[in-house]
Amino acid sequence: MPAGYAADRTGRYWLITFIGYVINLFAVPAMALAGSWQVAAALVLAERIGRALRKPTVEAMLSYTTGELGKGWVYALNTSLDEIGATLGPLIIALVLLLKGDFRTGYAFLTISAVMALVALVVARVSFPLPSRLGQGDTAPAKDFGKAYWLYMLAGALFAAGLMSFELISYHLTKAKITSEQWIPVMLAISTGFGVLANLAFGKAYDRIGLPVVIAAVSVSAAFSPFRVSRRFLACAVRHAALGRRLRDPRHATQGDRR
Repeated sequence: MPAGYAADRTGRYWLITFIGYVINLFAVPAMALAGSWQVAAALVLAERIGRALRKPTVEAMLSYTTGELGKGWVYALNTSLDEIGATLGPLIIALVLLLKGDFRTGYAFLTISAVMALVALVVARVSFPLPSRLGQGDTAPAKDFGKAYWLYMLAGALFAAGLMSFELISYHLTKAKITSEQWIPVMLAISTGFGVLANLAFGKAYDRIGLPVVIAAVSVSAAFSPFRVSRRFLACAVRHAALGRRLRDPRHATQGDRR
């Protein structure tokens, strides 16, 4: 929230985006240097803070392209590219473990992708210094949030409260000896990989159908929550493949309406 407010007040969308990405990108490879759980926890928190900083500004800049490309498709494509990275990361870790390496080495290798992502961001900044020029027509005037907005936010908060993060799920899977730790990054890669396909399909469908697609995505995603603590490895794998971590992300398509 502070990041979005500061960006609107100052107009420094790119600056806040860069700050968020630097924190977000390099907090994960820095896990290779973590010598205690306290340091690891701090880095996980830093990664989340970085994401929270860059997410509002990125989506604000993307909103200028929704008039031409479609709200659902723009945010679906953005999330899918994000998920491709989230698929490759665990696969890199899994490969390192397969080659008899450890998690510390795997996290260190992620520095390469972090640098590449930052380079891509620099290219985007040079190519599109003023994203507002990509918009077609006038943007929506600033006004107070209405009842519909707050109901949507409340629904999103309640939905998120009923979900369980993959970190907690993976801890349960290994602690209960449902699967070995080598399979954890593979399962994460499977879920995010199918999430890419789900994002694109639901995003395109949103542009054609609208709100019913959001309701369907949220309902299907929520229905799988009870299976998150299943003791069967196969059931967990199938659930992740069918669901995808970001099946609910077509919700973001509605954000373009608020720009």
